[in-house]
Amino acid sequence: MRRWNTTVLAYALLTTAVSAQSFQQIISHCADRTRDPDRRIEACKQFYSAQGLEPAEYALAEMNLGAAFDAKGEKAKALAAYSEAITRQPNMWQAYLDRLMLRLEMNDPDAAWDDYSQLIKIDPAKVRMDFTDVEYGTQHDSSHERGDEHETGEYKHAVAKAQNALGVAFLVRCAQKHDRNPTGDDALADCNRAISLTPNSFLAVGLRGLLEFGRGQDQEAIADFDASLAIKADYAPSLYLRGLAKCRSGDPKEGNADIKAALALQPDVTRIMAPKPIKADETVRR
Repeated sequence: MRRWNTTVLAYALLTTAVSAQSFQQIISHCADRTRDPDRRIEACKQFYSAQGLEPAEYALAEMNLGAAFDAKGEKAKALAAYSEAITRQPNMWQAYLDRLMLRLEMNDPDAAWDDYSQLIKIDPAKVRMDFTDVEYGTQHDSSHERGDEHETGEYKHAVAKAQNALGVAFLVRCAQKHDRNPTGDDALADCNRAISLTPNSFLAVGLRGLLEFGRGQDQEAIADFDASLAIKADYAPSLYLRGLAKCRSGDPKEGNADIKAALALQPDVTRIMAPKPIKADETVRR
C-alpha cells in the first residue's frame, strides 16, 4: 500500500485551495495527536476534497478526525468519524481500537464487545498503518525502518489493551448489576464475559463465586473461590466466602478454617462482604 509522502502526484490529488499548503504539513496536522484538536480537525477535513487516494488513506484521515473530536469531548462526532473510517477500510485495526475505547467511555461495553470481536479477526499485514512518519507524532523512528514486525507488535499491543479494558468494564458492570439485583442472570453473564477476557483476574473469578454463592450454588462458588485463591492466595473475601460455602454445604471443619484464616488476613471482612447470615454455630468466633 502506498504511503503518504510529499510528491508532485500528492499535490495533484488536492484541489487548488488545498494545494497552496504543503501536503506533508496537512498530513502532519491531521495525524499528529499531540497537536491542537481544532487544527487537526481543519487539516483532516481537507482530505474530503482530495481525489484519487486509496480507501485506507481516506480512512486514516477519518480516524484521526475522530481522535481530534474525541480530544475535544465531542464524542458523537468522534464515533461517527471512527465508524466512517471502518466503513472505508474494514481492516483498519486502529480505528476499531479507538472506537472501542470511546464506546467504553460512553458506558456501552456491549458495542465495545462487538468492536473487540472484529478487532481480533484482523490480519495486521493487510493494512499498514504507518503511511507517514508523523502519524504517531515524533515518538517513533521512521515508518520505513519500522516495517511489518513493528506493525504486528503494535497490533498485538492494541488487542491486549482492548481486552484488558473491556474485561474491567464487564467486571464493573457485573458488580453494579449484582448490587441492584443479587440473583439476576444479567450480572452473571457480565462476570462470565469479564473472565473470558481476563482469566487471570482474581477479582472477576471471585465475584462470580459471590454470585453463585448468593444463588445457593455452593459447589460452583467453591470452584470459583478456589480459582480466585490460586491466583491470589491472600485474597480474604474469596477465602471468607469459600468458608461460608463449605459450612453451608456440610463441611464446617474446612469452612471454619477458611473463615478463621480470612479474619486473620482482614479482620473487617465480615462487614465488607455482609453475606446472607448462616447459623451461628457454623462460624468461627474471634
